[in-house]
Amino acid sequence: SLGSGAAAPAPQPQAAAAVAEATAVSDGDGDEGGADIERWCEEVLEDWRRLEQAPDECKNDPDLVSEATRLSAGEALRFASPSLRSSSDFILGVMQEVGPAILEHVDVSLRTHRQFVEELLATCNNCPLHEALQFAAAHLRDTLCGDRAFAMRLLRRSGPEALHIVSEELRADRAFILDAVREVGPLALEFASRELRASSEFLRGAFAACAHATGGEGLGGDCGRPEPPSAVGALLRGLLRVDA
Repeated sequence: SLGSGAAAPAPQPQAAAAVAEATAVSDGDGDEGGADIERWCEEVLEDWRRLEQAPDECKNDPDLVSEATRLSAGEALRFASPSLRSSSDFILGVMQEVGPAILEHVDVSLRTHRQFVEELLATCNNCPLHEALQFAAAHLRDTLCGDRAFAMRLLRRSGPEALHIVSEELRADRAFILDAVREVGPLALEFASRELRASSEFLRGAFAACAHATGGEGLGGDCGRPEPPSAVGALLRGLLRVDA
């Protein structure tokens, strides 16, 4: 939240122009209502806090609300209309520019909307996945974290970071972790459960999975043998936190 003395970013010229065009007087003469809306839009662009007292037309204007939200680092969204705060397309678009700060102000209905949350996580380029996931309702969060197919889709898109949010059951699932290694390489091994990291059978499978992920390069010798080559062994032991 911005403090009262914080300097807000300057409005983007193209956004201000879009708002002015959207709120311009339609007939050119005598439309006091239209002129009043335009005045409110200008005030909001100068001070995003004015959106709280602005007419409903302003609170429901996607261009104006999007710009006010950018200027306020997400805070102005709480003054937007319910229809905008519950619009998945609008929220996803704004989040791409502003970041996860807006999520605490979206309508509660989106917190239980699985398709929206999946799209949110899939397009979350400017925030950690675990932060974005906290937005979802608890029961939906638990469902997604334990969904193998969803976890693999997220892994392919976001890399090993996606394993921060998967359930303990999946981290203890030998087949899932080895599939993850084949997808993104040995960094996925760091997220394996303690029980898997203590299993010599799992380690042998992990070496083979690493060979698959690297096209067989760099491991040398038989990937199924208990002891890997020293350099690769040191790397994997470090990732797996297994004592030499």
